[in-house]
Amino acid sequence: MENEEKLRQELYSKRRDELLKRQLSNSENADRAILTISIAALGFSLAFLKDLVPLRDAQFLILLYASWIAFTCAILVTLASFFSSQAAINGELIRAEKYYLEKDQSQFDRRLIEERITVSLNWVAAISFVAGVVLTCIFSGINLA
Repeated sequence: MENEEKLRQELYSKRRDELLKRQLSNSENADRAILTISIAALGFSLAFLKDLVPLRDAQFLILLYASWIAFTCAILVTLASFFSSQAAINGELIRAEKYYLEKDQSQFDRRLIEERITVSLNWVAAISFVAGVVLTCIFSGINLA
């Protein structure tokens, strides 16, 4: 009985350490993604507005505005997914404690809603980013032709 308790404590500690490492990695990746997307969107916009396509001569300017909206959406949704991910990891820490230390077997197969929300937000962010890139490319193709 004591060996089982010790094993559970060790497994819990390993799981907790793993989740805390993921939490740190999520934080770093979210910051990097937001920074990268922001810089890319700003760089594209400045290049088009300043050097390549004067606004007074631009056709389908709505495409450029839509790309800005898509990039902004990608940034905001990425930020939201970061917070959702952190909530999921916190839930996983609680779940691990209940499973390993309190021996609550029902926690083993339990999925957290924050996990599903995070996955959905990640997809929305990716789609928004791709939409921003596509809209920017279309705007460029039309106005640089």
